[in-house]
Amino acid sequence: MTTDSSDKSALFDIHTAPAKAMKYLREFDEAVQSKGFPCIFAPLAFRHNDLLFGLADVSAGYQQIALLFNAAVQSIMKNSNQTIVLWIEGAGTNNLEEDKNLASAILKELLTADQTPWPASAPTNPNDPNWDFWYGGVDFFINFSTPHHVKRRSRNLGSAFTLVIQSRSTFDHIGKNPMQIRHRIRERIAQYDAISISPALGEHGNAPELPQFFLGDDNIEASMLLTEQDILSRIKR
Repeated sequence: MTTDSSDKSALFDIHTAPAKAMKYLREFDEAVQSKGFPCIFAPLAFRHNDLLFGLADVSAGYQQIALLFNAAVQSIMKNSNQTIVLWIEGAGTNNLEEDKNLASAILKELLTADQTPWPASAPTNPNDPNWDFWYGGVDFFINFSTPHHVKRRSRNLGSAFTLVIQSRSTFDHIGKNPMQIRHRIRERIAQYDAISISPALGEHGNAPELPQFFLGDDNIEASMLLTEQDILSRIKR
C-alpha cells in the first residue's frame, strides 16, 4: 500500500487536536474515566497521551475514512500496540440499525480502497474463527461504538459514531496473562452494561471475530456486517 505525506497529519493526539474535535475528546475522556468503565487500559492511555485520534466527515462519501486507516497503518507499523480512535461526522444515523448499516458500508469501502493484498493464508469466510479484517497488511480489530447504544453502555463513547481500532494480534500479548486480563475486562463489562454480556464475545480461534465488531443493544443473533462474497469481490490477492 502506498500513502502520501498528508496521511501522517490525518491523526492527532490530545495536544494537537483541532478545535472541532475538542467536544469528542471531552466526551471520550468522560466515558473512559467513568466509574467501572470495562477497559482498564483506556483511562491510563488517555492520561498518558498514548492514544491517537482522527475525524472523518462521510456526508460526501467514505474516502476520508480510508485516509485515516492509511495513517493508522503507518502508526501501527511504528508501534504495534498503538490504539486509534476515529470519530465519524455527517452520517445522519437515527438508530442502531442504521448504525449497523453504516458500519457495514465502512468495512466494504475499506475492502475496496485497500491496495495491499490479503495474506495468502488469511481466511475470507468471516464465520471462520481464525478470520481477521485486513487493511494495509494490518489485522485490524474494530470496535464500533455509537450514541444510540443505551443498554450496552460500554459501546457508547460520546455523541459521535466512533471506531476504536488496533491490531487484533496485540490482544494476544497484553500483559503477562492475556486470557486473565480479557476475563477481567469481560467481568467488568457484565457489571457496567445494563444488559448481560453478549454471546458474540469469544476468543480468537474459537469464535468468529466479525460479530464482535458491532454489538447491538440486545443479545439476539444479528446478521453479519460482511459476507464472504463481499470480501472476495473486493480484496486483492
